[in-house]
Amino acid sequence: MKKKTYFHLPFFALLVLLTGSAFAQTATTVHFSVSQAPCATAVQQEESALSVTVFPNPARNDFRVTLESPANIGKVECSLWNVLGEQVIYNTMQVSARKLTVPFDVRGLAPGTYFLRITTGSASSTERIVLN
Repeated sequence: MKKKTYFHLPFFALLVLLTGSAFAQTATTVHFSVSQAPCATAVQQEESALSVTVFPNPARNDFRVTLESPANIGKVECSLWNVLGEQVIYNTMQVSARKLTVPFDVRGLAPGTYFLRITTGSASSTERIVLN
């Protein structure tokens, strides 16, 4: 993204800045282009990071969610929401493992876009699910 900034300087001041001496007393407008450099920020990944995989997506009758965590997952809450903000499926379970696969039967749901919200004790994730 380029941002243009305009300065109105006497031309001799610009020459003094660039060459160290004054050559003229004429005023002019100087256009400078200022661009923002992309900023990269390193974020240290916490040990409580949760990896979520949804397959298949788009889904027809069912889909599977695989959760992976560096530590035991613990309590897991899974809720599926439609685009109207209505919760259509809710499931909670206690897990003492680092990997879990949860099947979801969605045969009674209308085709469309849904959002799967997964919350554990230390992390959460929202995934978009498309049902055909």
